[in-house]
Amino acid sequence: MDYDSLLELGDIVDIRYPAKGFIVIKPYGMMIIKNLYKLFEEQLEKDRHLPIHFPAIIPENNLRLEGEHFKGFEGEVFWITKAGLNELQDKYVLRPTSETAIYPMYSLWIKSWRDLPVKYYLSGTVWRYETKATRPLIRGREFLWIETHDAFPDQEHARTQINKDLEIANNVIKDRLKLDFLMFRRPDWDRFAGAVETYAIDTLLPDGKVLQIATTHYLGENFAKVFNIKYVDRDENEKYVHQTCFGIGINRILAALIYIHADEIGLRLPSSIAPYQAVIIPIGDVDEYVNKVYNVYANKYRIHIDNRDGITPGNKFYYWDKKGVPIKIIIGKIEKDNNTIEISTRSGKKERIDLGESLDKYLELNDKDLDYKMKIYDAKSIEDVGKILEIGGIARAPFYSIYKEGEEYYREIKEKFKAEIRGVRIDKDEKPEGQCIVSGRKAEHVVYIAKQY
Repeated sequence: MDYDSLLELGDIVDIRYPAKGFIVIKPYGMMIIKNLYKLFEEQLEKDRHLPIHFPAIIPENNLRLEGEHFKGFEGEVFWITKAGLNELQDKYVLRPTSETAIYPMYSLWIKSWRDLPVKYYLSGTVWRYETKATRPLIRGREFLWIETHDAFPDQEHARTQINKDLEIANNVIKDRLKLDFLMFRRPDWDRFAGAVETYAIDTLLPDGKVLQIATTHYLGENFAKVFNIKYVDRDENEKYVHQTCFGIGINRILAALIYIHADEIGLRLPSSIAPYQAVIIPIGDVDEYVNKVYNVYANKYRIHIDNRDGITPGNKFYYWDKKGVPIKIIIGKIEKDNNTIEISTRSGKKERIDLGESLDKYLELNDKDLDYKMKIYDAKSIEDVGKILEIGGIARAPFYSIYKEGEEYYREIKEKFKAEIRGVRIDKDEKPEGQCIVSGRKAEHVVYIAKQY
């Protein structure tokens, strides 16, 4: 089933808002998003991050201070030049990302080694004037996300945080959301503007394009020097902090969940983020028993009672199946008389159990059915790359270099296939064999090539 049909079936968004690139997220979609936020925020706070809030506007002067960063975002920002009937003397931008909003404050807050580390996260909205074709939740001009902004006394501690960021992503995205992905160090020509190194998480959608759903960046001292974020160490020496930032694309993760896990009926949702983990569907006059069942399970699970009039049980079954609810609890006279409930899982398993028996194993079965593996194939030549991309896969290939000296060969791939070199794996050490598929020179890296959103 195609992506747009799935959004409609699940009643996730409405794209008819009269401003291009902006969408309305409907209640069911927002309920999933709230659960996504909760999963990530719990992990961040377990890693001793604290929540903060910053204004949505950033002064133009702040944005311009880090030259590479400004150049990277100048063409993507929404400018605020007027307030009421008055032209503003100082321009502002709607936040495209928060480095230039937050770091001037860090220069005021961080003075001593005792103030470090700083580990804060911001859950909110960012705006970018996306000039490519927009697509709901995947590529738009307003999107929801989480960003962390951390400061450390040295490079060692900062790089340790990069590994923790990737571990958090793995714990949530792979373990809880059942999404397969690859972790890359991006090539030098594809770094976040102002970063020393960029690390990214990509997943492959059913249409054969990869979607970047999270990134973490080692910023080094780049922003610290621009915004004068210094501390005095234990020996009374003044030093710049080393920084990292971690961006989690909530909208894009939701898009990936919808598209990847769906089947011919509609959505299939992991139990960790399903708005309702179970829906009770009454058959006949069993209201009193339905309330009893609800009260037994509501303290542990997200439960909903579908007591709508004028809709047959069969239509209710289909309605909740297409919305991806993991479990339907069916209650009729038999269940009422025997103090039982009938379980019907999204995958079609049916079983009658005693009232009060745990639902955990059925939720686990639901999640196990969602396991998904991406299509990755080895390419030994440039022709192989074309064949792999044609069937919607990711090509794994020997390549000269992901540093600046390899950019000209990347350009050949981009022009020939309209594809991108995503980078080198950081979760395993892969040694290239043979020659670069583009230049014929000795390969220094194993890279992954794919079409992207």
